[in-house]
Amino acid sequence: MTTDHAALREARAAGIDAAVDHVSAYLDASAVGMEAAGVPSAHKYLEPLEHVLEDLRKLAAETRGKPATECTGLTAAWCPSHGDCTCPDREDAQLDHPTCPLHGHTSDHGDPVGEAAGRG
Repeated sequence: MTTDHAALREARAAGIDAAVDHVSAYLDASAVGMEAAGVPSAHKYLEPLEHVLEDLRKLAAETRGKPATECTGLTAAWCPSHGDCTCPDREDAQLDHPTCPLHGHTSDHGDPVGEAAGRG
């Protein structure tokens, strides 16, 4: 089974973008409501959240731009290229479930791209 890492990164980035758009719309509505209610300097309360949204937008852009060779360590719980660890015994450090996208027998997580040959 081959994982389409570019599609996985794009899906994660699209999810981040969708969340940012939703929260941004909520903040815009909140600002209008706060101003209508006479809250002085409503933008000052919302500005820190806007900075967080900007950081998330940057994260989405970085996620899209990461090359497939950038993986987290072999004991990772998540990788930007491979996704989440699905090993059932993570607490017992049994990171070897056959179908885990990070630790499974056919996973190329942590290897240079295309060098999972010989596994599984």
